[in-house]
Amino acid sequence: MNRSFYNGVSGSKTYMYGLDNIANNIANVNTVGFKGKTTEFATVFSQTLTGSGTTPAVSQVGLGSRVNATPLDLSQGSIVQSDKTFDLAIGGDGWFAVKNGDEKLYTRNGEFYVDAGEYLTTSAGNYVQGVPGNIFRPDPEHPGEYIATLRDEIPMTQNTPVGDIFLPKLVTVPGEATQNASFKANLNPTVEKDNVVVTIPQSDYTSDIDATTGLATLSGSVTPSNEILDPRPGQTVLVTIENTLGEKVEANTVLDSSLRWSIADIDVSGLDPDANGPLTVTSELHTYQDVPNVGHFQMPVFTTNGEKAVIDMRFTQQLPLPELGTVWDADIMLMQFYEEYDPGTDYDPERYYIEESTHRVYTIIDRQSGEIRFDENGALSSNPIQTLNNAGTPLHLDLGTPYDPTVPNTGYDGLTTFANLPTASTAATHDGYEAGTLRDYLTAQDGTVYANFSNGRSSAAAKIPIYHFQNDQGLETEGDVFFRPTLNSGKPFLYTDASGNVVQGAVVHSYALESSNVQLSMALTEMIVMQKAFDANAKSITTSDQMIQKAINMKK
Repeated sequence: MNRSFYNGVSGSKTYMYGLDNIANNIANVNTVGFKGKTTEFATVFSQTLTGSGTTPAVSQVGLGSRVNATPLDLSQGSIVQSDKTFDLAIGGDGWFAVKNGDEKLYTRNGEFYVDAGEYLTTSAGNYVQGVPGNIFRPDPEHPGEYIATLRDEIPMTQNTPVGDIFLPKLVTVPGEATQNASFKANLNPTVEKDNVVVTIPQSDYTSDIDATTGLATLSGSVTPSNEILDPRPGQTVLVTIENTLGEKVEANTVLDSSLRWSIADIDVSGLDPDANGPLTVTSELHTYQDVPNVGHFQMPVFTTNGEKAVIDMRFTQQLPLPELGTVWDADIMLMQFYEEYDPGTDYDPERYYIEESTHRVYTIIDRQSGEIRFDENGALSSNPIQTLNNAGTPLHLDLGTPYDPTVPNTGYDGLTTFANLPTASTAATHDGYEAGTLRDYLTAQDGTVYANFSNGRSSAAAKIPIYHFQNDQGLETEGDVFFRPTLNSGKPFLYTDASGNVVQGAVVHSYALESSNVQLSMALTEMIVMQKAFDANAKSITTSDQMIQKAINMKK
């Protein structure tokens, strides 16, 4: 009879512990990264009344129950989106590592912050552990600020040292000069005629200015050349005589049947050659002839320290046309904006280029020229311009590969001259980049924390590993949803591939948190079951008490 009394007591105590466990689960239903616990029960031991040697079955009486274990419920909690940069959630198995003093603890709570020292920590001040990218160095000119280097990834093996993650806020990344650029365009080779004005070389005419009479006489002839392609009788010759004050006298005539011309008795006395001399004479032919096509293109690049620059390319078709193909004079400048055009400034054309359409002045960094040739099919056959001097950095300019019948696609991968296509750029690419400032941090699914800069570049600042244990149920619970390894859990380790490189074995979600995995409806149901079991055990105690009272009363 006493056994039933103590069995009820042990059962009541056991279910009281179970109820405590459920209440703790319910209390943490909104705790980020919380893992609920279940209560497992077991018998204490049994007293044998009759051995199996004397009866067909063993006769035993149980002596109560006890709590056997409170294992973790390691099921995945819901992933909830947030608006914080360093809210991280693990999708799958694994744990974040944090440092508490000299001790490492492990957690599923990815609610991290950057503290005043610019290190990644938990809300309790524990330092999140990861592999630093070592991309930041102090800016010697701006105390408290940092200069970053670019890094694509952070390799990690089982034995890679981990430490605190440093994520400064004031960071710049220096620019890098362009070293490679490619340009594709079509130059329309179809020649059209138009009315043009061509300067007649001074060697092709004579001028006689009589200072006494103030009369000038000029005569000459026009010879076909690369500039004057098709002179014809009747075309106009315009003569301009100018003094040092900019005052002018003009006269005109036409070519005769022999392509000769002359003008006599031009009155230049009003120019006062004695006071405002010497006089300059220019002669121009107004003719109708083939006009060379011109292709003018610009593409942005970067020069020293990532400063913006421009490659200006002008391709002028040579006339008259050769029998096969076309030849173009290339004038290519690498230049950088200098200032808005100032009419009062005398700009040296060897150093500066004036863009008349925009009234902007550019400093010429380098200038190259040469003849670019194309075959009769429009394919590039030769290109002497390969490299520009980008303020000390060689800049390889790829305008296409000269045609080689043994190599596919050569001759058509850069500049072309197809007659059925207009003169237009089709593609331009370049490397290099301008300087940038830190815009934000972003954590990738493999745990890599990238620093993103205003110039579009990114750099791997750190990598947060996901740790695993042979037996997660052997972890010892600490406060703040932290867990400590034990002999039963085994040491933390990382998953690796055949080459020894770490594979996380889980996905890291950024701007997200893993909510508690406690199912409130299930917890409330278990609470009711636990309450009923507690009530039943309490009833067995009162029943045993009544039976003892009856036994005592029987003696009376």
